[in-house]
Amino acid sequence: MIYPWLWRNLPGPTGLKVMLLFALAALIVAALFLAVFPVVDSHLQFDQSHVESLALPATAVTA
Repeated sequence: MIYPWLWRNLPGPTGLKVMLLFALAALIVAALFLAVFPVVDSHLQFDQSHVESLALPATAVTA
């Protein structure tokens, strides 16, 4: 598992390890938002897709 390996290899006492893990998580999230997601977004075409509506024939409703 990656988490036990990461916890064992971080230096310092528990408090410092927790702060380092939060800093590492923040760096990963920042890298994703600033570098990875913009590149991936240019390859996805979410703004060019559409859903066609089905034209159903009008039926008379009788009660």
